[in-house]
Order: sequence, then C-alpha cells, then structure tokens
Amino acid sequence: QKFPDAPKVLMEKCEPLETIEQPSIVFSEFLKTVTMNYTKHHSCAKLVEAWQEWYTEQKKISDELNK
Repeated sequence: QKFPDAPKVLMEKCEPLETIEQPSIVFSEFLKTVTMNYTKHHSCAKLVEAWQEWYTEQKKISDELNK
C-alpha cells in the first residue's frame, strides 16, 4: 500500500528572512524588518507543526492498516 502524499503547501520551503543591506538604518526600518521576520518565522513554524502532525497521524494509520 502506498503511503499518502503530503499536501503541496506543506512541502514548500519557508520564505527567506529579510536582511538589512544598508550600513546605517533608521530605527523604524529596523523594527519593520524584525516584525516581518517574526511574522515569516511564525507562519513557517505553523506549517512545520501542521506537517509534523499530519505525518504522525498518517503514519499511525498506515502502520495500523499494514499490521
């Protein structure tokens, strides 16, 4: 029996975090970059957690069916 394919959205790579390329930057730009990076990180973390939960459940089901 073939193990189910993962949802495509959970196989996508996380977006790269923003960087600050300028040698000097205003504090508001720094905060904006930090905020965007936290948002990207938490969004990606939720996808990874969803993937792990999906995989664990599907593996349990597959293991039970293939005993």
